[in-house]
Amino acid sequence: MYDLTAMIDRIKEVKKQKGLTNDTLSELSGVSRGTLSKILGSETKDPQISSIIKISQALGVSADYIIFGSDRSSHAEQSEISVASESLNEEGKAKVLSYIQDLKETGKYSGVTNIPQDIKNTVKAGSTIQTPIKQK
Repeated sequence: MYDLTAMIDRIKEVKKQKGLTNDTLSELSGVSRGTLSKILGSETKDPQISSIIKISQALGVSADYIIFGSDRSSHAEQSEISVASESLNEEGKAKVLSYIQDLKETGKYSGVTNIPQDIKNTVKAGSTIQTPIKQK
């Protein structure tokens, strides 16, 4: 459920954790200093969602976390990646996705362990893996 006071507290908490001033947050988010002050001072009873999204992006957390206090994605990592890649053009975004795929395929960074190197090489090369069928 939406709670304006709790939302403002979450913004203030993350802002404090990151060591940001209102001026810095205003500059990073593109939300004017006056609007930010009204939101944080509870003068605005119904802040625009576009302002909240900009603030959450500048803070490196999801808008879902700021608004509802929940985070259905692992916001610490995913929103940092999302925020960082948002400023890229299509070619840059494609390179990021390609690099992530390469990292996953190595197995070293994906959390998948104990895969024999010959199977990794086979999968990376796009070949199919055939396993013998045991006969009874």
